[in-house]
Amino acid sequence: MKRINLLILLLCFLGSISFAQEINTLKERAEQGHADAQAYLGYCYDVGKGVTQDYAQAVYWYQKAAEQGNVAALKNLGLCYEYGKGGARDYAKAVSCYQKAAKLGDAWAQFVLGRCYYDGRGVSLNYETAVHWYQKAAEQGYAEAQSRLGDCYKYGTGIAQDHAKAVYWYQKAVEQGHAAAQFNLGLCYEYGTGLVQDYAKAAYWYRKGADQGDISSLSALSRFYQQGKGVPQSSEVAAYWQQKAIDSGHRGLQLFLGEDIQQYNDSVKLDYKKKAEQGNAVAQYVLGRLYYEDGDYVNAVKYLTMASQSDTSGAASFLLSKCYRNGFGVPQDVAKADSLQKKALEKGWDEAKSLDDLLKGVFD
Repeated sequence: MKRINLLILLLCFLGSISFAQEINTLKERAEQGHADAQAYLGYCYDVGKGVTQDYAQAVYWYQKAAEQGNVAALKNLGLCYEYGKGGARDYAKAVSCYQKAAKLGDAWAQFVLGRCYYDGRGVSLNYETAVHWYQKAAEQGYAEAQSRLGDCYKYGTGIAQDHAKAVYWYQKAVEQGHAAAQFNLGLCYEYGTGLVQDYAKAAYWYRKGADQGDISSLSALSRFYQQGKGVPQSSEVAAYWQQKAIDSGHRGLQLFLGEDIQQYNDSVKLDYKKKAEQGNAVAQYVLGRLYYEDGDYVNAVKYLTMASQSDTSGAASFLLSKCYRNGFGVPQDVAKADSLQKKALEKGWDEAKSLDDLLKGVFD
C-alpha cells in the first residue's frame, strides 16, 4: 500500500512539473503576442490553474488578447468587469466586451448581451434589442436564448405576441433538454397556448423539468397530481413532488423561518400567513412565491406587495414585476413592471447564472 501511495505521489509530482513547464511555455508565447496564449494564460490566472489565482493578472492578459479580437478573452474580460474581478464592477465595460464578441458571431455573447438589454444592466433597458440578440443566439442553437425568446413571443415583450412562435422556440430548447423550456412548454399544453390543450402532455413536460430539479416544474407536477390533471389523482404523490420542490429550491425557508417543512399544504401556508401578518418580510415573500407557483396570482400579488416594502434583496420586487408585466392577479401595467424591475436591479437581484456556470465551456 505504501509503495502504491508513493507511486501516486511521484506521478502527481511529475505531473506538476510537466504543467509548470507548460505554463512557462504559455507565458513565453503570451509575451510574444499570441492571442490564444494570452487568453488562456488569463484564464489560468482567473481560476488558479497552474498558477496562483490573480484576478489582476487575469484581466491584464484578457485585455491583451481582447485587443486582438480574441472572442474567449472578450467574454471572460466581460465577466471580470461584470462581477468585479480584478477591480470595481463596471457594467458598461462588460457590455462593451459582450458586444464585440457578439458581433463576431459568438452565440453565448449574443445571449448575454440580450440579457443585459433585457435587464437594463450596463445599457438602457430595451426589450426590442434584447429580442434581436436572443434571436441571433437562438438561431445558432443556444438553448437558453431559445427559451428566453419563447418567453418574449409568449408575452409580447419586445416583439409582437405570437404564441405559435413561442411554442416553436420552447420546442427547440426542450430538444436540448432545457428545463425552464420544458416547464413553459408544459404550461402551453396546460392552458392551450399556441397549441391544442392537452393535460397529459403538460404533465409529461412538467415531469421532464421536475426530473432536472426545476422548481416550477416540481410545483406544477405536484399540483397536477393533487388535482388529477393528466395523471391519476394522488395526494401522496403530490406530497412527494411538493417535498422535492422544497428540497430543490426552498431550503432557505427552513433557514429563515426555522421550520422543519414537510410539504406545501394549508397548515404550512397558515404558518406563513401568521408570520407574514406579523411583518416577517421573508415569510411574505415565501408566501407570495408559493401562491405564484400555485397559480393563485391575486394572493401572490398581495403578499409580494407586502414583501416589496422592505425588500432588501430585490427578489420580491422582481417577482411582483412579472405579475404586473403579464397581468397576473392585477391589471397589466408595463410601466409599473419596469419600475419594480428597476428597483430589483438596484437592490442587486440577479437571476444570471453563477460565474462558474458562465465560465463553463469557454475553455473546455
